[in-house]
Amino acid sequence: MRRRPAGPFAWLFYALFPRRWLATQPAVEKALATNQRRLVSPFDVHATLRHLLSFPERPTLPDWRYSGMNVQPRSLLTIVPSSRRCEQAGIPLDSCPCENANARF
Repeated sequence: MRRRPAGPFAWLFYALFPRRWLATQPAVEKALATNQRRLVSPFDVHATLRHLLSFPERPTLPDWRYSGMNVQPRSLLTIVPSSRRCEQAGIPLDSCPCENANARF
């Protein structure tokens, strides 16, 4: 099954990084290129912004287990797994492009 972009935010997040900086961070450049076609959510954008603040250290992220959600946010500066599911990204199942062919965006 081919995945569609995960909601309207899939087209709204755009980041520009200085080429000189990316040249010194090949893993980040690879992750950003790879993640263009991966399932991401606003939780991941939040994790990415936190990662930029603490770079090169990994960010400290909120523990979402207590919210009743099984969200596992990922910084877009690292590769997001291609096997990721909507529940892990924090995308409601009724909006999930993987599970619901009728999801509206």
